[in-house]
Amino acid sequence: MHCHHLLLIAVVWLICLSFVRAADTHTDSEQVLDWAENFYPHLFPSRQASQTEPPWLYRHYPETDTYLGVNIDDGQVYLLTAGQNALPVAIGSLVDLLNVAQSGGDRTANTFFSLELPGFPHSIDFYHPAGAVKALVFLHGAAGQNDAVAHDLSINLSDQPPTSDTIDWAWLDNEKILAVFPQGQAITTFAYTWNNYVMESGQNDIALLQVLAHYLRTQFGIDKVYLAGHSNGGMMVNRMWCESPQTFDSYAAISGPASSHFLSHPCAPSVIRPYLGIVGDQDATIQVKGNWDSLLWSINPLLVIKPSVVEPGLINEWISHQARAQLGCGEFPSDQDKFDNGSVEIWRNCGGFLELQRILTGAHSIKSLEAGMGVGMRDTLMQFFNRRQETD
Repeated sequence: MHCHHLLLIAVVWLICLSFVRAADTHTDSEQVLDWAENFYPHLFPSRQASQTEPPWLYRHYPETDTYLGVNIDDGQVYLLTAGQNALPVAIGSLVDLLNVAQSGGDRTANTFFSLELPGFPHSIDFYHPAGAVKALVFLHGAAGQNDAVAHDLSINLSDQPPTSDTIDWAWLDNEKILAVFPQGQAITTFAYTWNNYVMESGQNDIALLQVLAHYLRTQFGIDKVYLAGHSNGGMMVNRMWCESPQTFDSYAAISGPASSHFLSHPCAPSVIRPYLGIVGDQDATIQVKGNWDSLLWSINPLLVIKPSVVEPGLINEWISHQARAQLGCGEFPSDQDKFDNGSVEIWRNCGGFLELQRILTGAHSIKSLEAGMGVGMRDTLMQFFNRRQETD
């Protein structure tokens, strides 16, 4: 009798637990579907009530004849665009998308977290201080790691993957800046990079950055979103400035000139956004050293990795600055226009909208450039971005 009593309790407990799990799944599904409507209005342009048809919880959008639903059995979220022989396409797990939907969460505490945006394999690290009103997206260089470049910028104070205790929250709080570090992808074993005409990551990195910028603005209520990058990350910044300039409010490329691709396909941005270029005169990696007046620089042949490097040629940053100034305000910078303190030569054109810094003793790395400038790279970036924000 006692055994039967225990068995009955166990059965009742399992039944109750299943109801709780079902209720949680339903609540989670509704939250993800609500988020998708807010985040992808071009796909889901109206508010729709959820419908159920086991194992599906779904919504139908008649304007686009699109269905978005959760399969309760396998825990996946699916998209169906109606058409002949159309089949649902899995876009991510309910757990992962719920993480994205909730990530804007608590604005009252400093938080570090990582996630992937739907449709992209890039892991993205978020260093989110309470009260952030701006965001800086920073792209690492070739074969780089996002936590390592965060360390180079003294945001992650450890040379290991960050924890909440190894982050310089004081600087982030003071700047009110949400720092964001995506992880580039690779078509070979270790060449993690970006798709920027110089190297090939195997991904649509323009689309990633467009979605990421939109995500920051909508999920966190961020008004100003900046893009910066080092080395191959800077080369991706150049591609964005030319081909998708409206995505970010300001741009900065460090040791990362534009691809020679733009000689045969001239850069023609739809809008002119602020741009800061920083390059070391002693940089042997992209062969600036001894070649300041050359039309083209090039990645050092010893560092060219095939097939990841598709075009090692780079446009001289000084020549690009002249072209940007002509596009931006009709100015043509000359060598006499620079400010020279003996360590750094600086050109500011179009009312400071466009800036070039030549670090005379700087090489390729961020630390080498900082030593030549006598100031931290993160502070140099924020001084430019903040100055532009004040005058825009």
